Amino acid sequence: MADIIWLGGTTDHETDANTAANWDLARIPADGDRLIFNGAAVTNSATGLKYNCDFTLLSGTLSLTGIIKDSGFTGNIGSAANPLICNIEYDGTKGEFNFKGAGYAYVELTTESTYKACERVNIIGGGVVYLYSDSASDNDWGNVYISGGTLYLADSTILNSLTVDGSSTQVIGGKGCQKIGATAVDIDISGGTVKWDSNISDSFRQTGGVFYWGTADYQSGYGAVDITADFVDIRNTGTVFYWNMVADSGQVSGIKRFRVINGGKLDASQPEGLAGAKQIGTAGGGQVSEVWTNSTANLNSSAMSMAGGSPAPSIKCYGGNLVLPDNNEVTF
Repeated sequence: MADIIWLGGTTDHETDANTAANWDLARIPADGDRLIFNGAAVTNSATGLKYNCDFTLLSGTLSLTGIIKDSGFTGNIGSAANPLICNIEYDGTKGEFNFKGAGYAYVELTTESTYKACERVNIIGGGVVYLYSDSASDNDWGNVYISGGTLYLADSTILNSLTVDGSSTQVIGGKGCQKIGATAVDIDISGGTVKWDSNISDSFRQTGGVFYWGTADYQSGYGAVDITADFVDIRNTGTVFYWNMVADSGQVSGIKRFRVINGGKLDASQPEGLAGAKQIGTAGGGQVSEVWTNSTANLNSSAMSMAGGSPAPSIKCYGGNLVLPDNNEVTF
């Protein structure tokens, strides 16, 4: 077990992670190591940036104690075609992936090793990070935090929670992102822009920024399942939640309960395309949604409906702005 620092720059193998001379310990990484990417790396004179670390020729899967990339390293870690394939857990202890500053990182958790998880991901600064989980349901990235930069979560990525901060932050989450056990991810947003194409748990809180639930890239293709948000809490002036999400034909995109407060805005008026309905509440669930003073819930969508049953879901408006669907009657 050791910290091993990427250097790169070995003649004719400048970017090869499988070249021992490209690492400060004069060997390639092994299980139990923590990978370090910092200013010690050799600068590529042609680009002025640190040499990238290419994992194409590094066979097998590493069980690491952590990955640290600081702002002194300006190169890339892995690539879209050949990400770093690893587990950030060793001997039963989960580690962290900390990424700071510019550059790109492509990292995939996989089942090819005994350990399959990560404790936490911290992304700070202006870089771009791609996270993947392979097909197994226990390749868990844990709690993911980002402030600045861009995070891409591939389809079916496993994580426990997502915390988003900073006005320049961007997050793009694919379809099927979820916790271990196939439950929805907890999301807390205080700034930035998030595009999310997966279910939402009852621990969703948005106190700033813009959240797009559903994007133009995923207007269909979810299959015979409903797409649901258990609870959406939107608060503060300038905070907007766009309900673009649509399920496939015959299915429902549903928010079971929402609360809009302190000047926040829920906007469900976006085009639906050729897909299923949007629905508030669940049949017989009796959920009570709320729109408070200076806040807006724009439900003016031709696909919008309230679930029925007894007790029926309802919406209470405490001096806020509630916009109902044109030519439709909503009982609450």
